[in-house]
Amino acid sequence: MPSRSLRAALTASLIGAAALFGVRAWSGPQAAVELFSPLGSVEKVEQIKLRFVTPMVAFGDPRLPAPIAGSCGPVASGRWVDARTYAIDLAVPLAGGQRCAFTLNAGLKDASGAVVQGRRAFAFDTGGPTIRTLIPQEDSGGIEEDAVFLLALNARPTPASLAAHASCRIEGVGEVVPLDLLPDATRDRIVTGTAKDYRTREFLTEAGLRKPDYEVEGSGPNPRAEIVAVKCRRTLPSGGRVALVWGAGITTASGLATPTARRLDFRVRPAFAARFECSRVNDGATCSPLEAMRVSFTGQVPRALAAQVRLVGPRGAVIPEKFDAHAVTVDTVTFKGPFDERARFRVELPAGLTDDAGRPLTNAARFPLATQTGDLPPLVKFAGAFGIVEAAEGGVLPVTLRAVEGRVAALDLGPLRGREVSTT
Repeated sequence: MPSRSLRAALTASLIGAAALFGVRAWSGPQAAVELFSPLGSVEKVEQIKLRFVTPMVAFGDPRLPAPIAGSCGPVASGRWVDARTYAIDLAVPLAGGQRCAFTLNAGLKDASGAVVQGRRAFAFDTGGPTIRTLIPQEDSGGIEEDAVFLLALNARPTPASLAAHASCRIEGVGEVVPLDLLPDATRDRIVTGTAKDYRTREFLTEAGLRKPDYEVEGSGPNPRAEIVAVKCRRTLPSGGRVALVWGAGITTASGLATPTARRLDFRVRPAFAARFECSRVNDGATCSPLEAMRVSFTGQVPRALAAQVRLVGPRGAVIPEKFDAHAVTVDTVTFKGPFDERARFRVELPAGLTDDAGRPLTNAARFPLATQTGDLPPLVKFAGAFGIVEAAEGGVLPVTLRAVEGRVAALDLGPLRGREVSTT
């Protein structure tokens, strides 16, 4: 049996442990911030949210004060979403290049009266000058030799950082070519001059400078972008490739920089040339008199000039097919067949023909271009896509034969009804 003194010591120890356990069991979670969003570098910010570990307010009371102080961007409205969550809704999404900082109010307490502990200051930024969208797009086809790029940026870059970290990499050119920032007046002139083009409208919508043509449910407005016009310092080679490199380290006036590089690849349009096309049995054959003949261009030609292209044959000049009523420029002129067999033709282009950029034809000396048609191709076909078979005629359909090689056994059901004939 333990002594009386030992029993007393054990009892006191157990009582102390129970008391300690009881304090831990009933103390509950500590009043503190559980979540602040956003943090770090975030490009598009529409709402700032703060969530606490413990209930802070009685839910549903609109008079409750904000738990934090700070400023960031345009007019914003704060509200308690529930007993633990406070949200700040921004009037418009934050633009790039901004730093935002918030601090918990001094002496902030939760609903039970406990002082909020732990982290009290929170900060984020909206990033450096990254490319949101651009004209021309990478998949827009060949760009011009003196192409100007319109860039919608998250924030405006400093000219010095742009010169140091942005460049053009041109195929066949061993050196890095600088990317020049053009005056804002040049930018404005390009935007104004192409305002009716659907590509410009889409660009401005994505840049947050134009309302979309239709609203998508659940999507808010885009942050307002900074638009700059840039151009490679040297002329691009026709038919070559070029990459626009938007490097890491391009900074805003506030010092925020792009964290990673982005490469945009383009193909330069080929030199302006004209090509005559027609259907042929093989590469060495003359043109089929049944199919259309075409003149195609490697650039866009003003519609009025394209309408002057002519195909001159034994019966005079052939007028091209009508163009799309909405087309301002075209790259193909079509002459619809059929044409005379074994006839000579001449393709004529208007004098001084240029594309929409004013480039003259590089192969203008090939025109007028002589061509000719061959024989009509062999043909064996029914008269139509469908036919009505009359029972009284024995279930027959008319068949058209033309220039068929070899002998074809047939029955003439005309005046010499039932007589066997052959055709070659």
